[in-house]
Amino acid sequence: MSRYQWLSVTFIFLPSVLLVNAVGWTMILLFMQVKSAYIHGNERTSIPSVAKFFPQIQSDLSRVKWGHGINSRVQLIQSLQGNDMMIEADVSMGTVTGREGIFLPIMAHPPFKSSDLSLEEFLDITLNSRSPKGIKLDFKDMEAVEMSLKTIKARANKIYAPLWLNADIIQGPVNATTRPLDARRFLNLTKSYFPEAVLSVGWTTRYGPDVTSWPLQIINEGSYTMNHMIQLRDALKAAQIRQPVTFPIRAGLCTTQESQRSIIWLLEQIEDSTLTIWSGPFDTVDVPGLMKLIKHVGTKRIYIDVSSGLLCEIQHFNDRY
Repeated sequence: MSRYQWLSVTFIFLPSVLLVNAVGWTMILLFMQVKSAYIHGNERTSIPSVAKFFPQIQSDLSRVKWGHGINSRVQLIQSLQGNDMMIEADVSMGTVTGREGIFLPIMAHPPFKSSDLSLEEFLDITLNSRSPKGIKLDFKDMEAVEMSLKTIKARANKIYAPLWLNADIIQGPVNATTRPLDARRFLNLTKSYFPEAVLSVGWTTRYGPDVTSWPLQIINEGSYTMNHMIQLRDALKAAQIRQPVTFPIRAGLCTTQESQRSIIWLLEQIEDSTLTIWSGPFDTVDVPGLMKLIKHVGTKRIYIDVSSGLLCEIQHFNDRY
């Protein structure tokens, strides 16, 4: 690149350095200002997309490798040292082992209220790791949301990888009894603190073994309805969400015609939105029905974060067909 080409690049990004005559100094000043804009968490900082941060997947989102439910120190170290690309962990209010009596955001999935890992520790270990991983935080407690966002914001200068903020904000199938987080509050808070993070927002679900009922009930039928989609679409529109959105969809519930019509409609309503297919460990899934949805939407718009058994079935189906 010639000296004049360097000067033209400098003019685009840093007009003031045209006063510097030496090309070498121009390059140094340009690098320092661009680095500062990225590192110090000012308004120009950009959180990368999964596709850009992991170019090896070649925009096939289904190839992303997930670490799911990484809520302990041992699990976190294993995930950081392994092949996971995105680390998913649950955030609840509770206590850290050995520090009982102090309630703070911890890494735990209800009904657990204690952990050997606080959110602060989870972030510090992950963000200081030599093998960068994307982070997906699944908020289980509305009380934990703003406190957690402040904790993450304090470390914004270290966030170079994808950041996802997840919550169930709409009551969903099958007559789900779990209370969703307040949609308006969650969307407004996340938009305010991290307007470039991916919002992963969806529905509470009741599927598979229902441990809240006795005798134990196994639920293996159900669908997402158009009403479920309209409620979520309306919540996003009311909050004026402009950042990337992915919809977490439970694999066992998305295989019916009703579900697929409704899901495809929602994708058409929210520009550049994606799906994240997930499953519980004991969920019954109609794999051919699931593959119909995946093939219709396309793997450039679908993440697959499912149990290892179901993932093998999906891969086997692809190999056969």
